[in-house]
Parts: sequence; structure tokens; C-alpha cells
Amino acid sequence: MAVERDPERCERHRAALPKVQVACSEVTPQNIMSLIQPALDSVDEIDVLKVDIDSYDCPVLEMILPDVRAKIVLVEANPSIPPPYQWAMLHHPELWSFFNSFHSPEEVPIRGCSLAYEVQLLRRYGYDLVAFGGHDAVFTHESVRSAFNPYHVPMDEFDCYNEAG
Repeated sequence: MAVERDPERCERHRAALPKVQVACSEVTPQNIMSLIQPALDSVDEIDVLKVDIDSYDCPVLEMILPDVRAKIVLVEANPSIPPPYQWAMLHHPELWSFFNSFHSPEEVPIRGCSLAYEVQLLRRYGYDLVAFGGHDAVFTHESVRSAFNPYHVPMDEFDCYNEAG
């Protein structure tokens, strides 16, 4: 299941991966569950959940986590906000018009959420930080923790952040 706001990208996605169900819509914290519900009707757990919308990622993730369990969660983190600072961009209906005034998402002065915010949010739902690559964080559910032996999961967010920089 994928959600894509841009109509051209949505069609390219459908052409490249015809077996993936694509919802061509803007995602918001208010509509995310209705957009992904068709893909969740037949499963108790999903393998991978990726949230990467270059803006209000954490409010969307906060709406998903109470009802969806994934083995792995990948979420974009803002590398400009180091631990221990916890910050998340909230949703606003006019946000996309602001973003469109920039040539690329990387030019937006601040977006997404901090690694520390993600760690505390995902921990509440049983997820461990296992990696941070400078822009993306990887979390695994505690039910699959043994797959990461001999590593000591969860990883320390300060160490991950410092090593990624």
C-alpha cells in the first residue's frame, strides 16, 4: 500500500509496481487511517511501515501506531534537531502552499520531526531504535528484537545521531 499526493508520481508508481495498491491523495493525520484501511482489513501485522512525507510525519505516525503493528518502521527524521530536543511539525491545511514556494523539500527551513521525538513516540508502542542514517530512522517492534542479536537493541539515540553526522 502506498499513498502519493502528486498525480504524476502516483501514475508512475502504479506503472512501475502494478501489484501495489496506491491511494492518490494528500495524506493528513485526519485521513491516514481511511486511506490505508483497505490494505489492513486482511492482516493483523504488516512487515514494513514507512512514513516519509517531508513535513508532518510524526502526527501522521501518531494516528497510525495505535491501530497498526509493523515489524519495522522507517520514518524520516530531521537531522538539524539533535537529541535530546523533541520537536514535530504539525499539520496545517496551508502547509503545502508554503512548501510549493521552494524548489525542493530540502530548501524548506524546518520540517519533519526530531529523532528524539520519534524515539519517545515509537517506544510507547513497543518499538526500538535500531539505526539512524542521517535522515531516516529505523525502528523494530520488540516482538522481533531477537532478530538483531548480538546487537544491543534499542540503540542509543545520542550515539546513532552522532555517528550519522
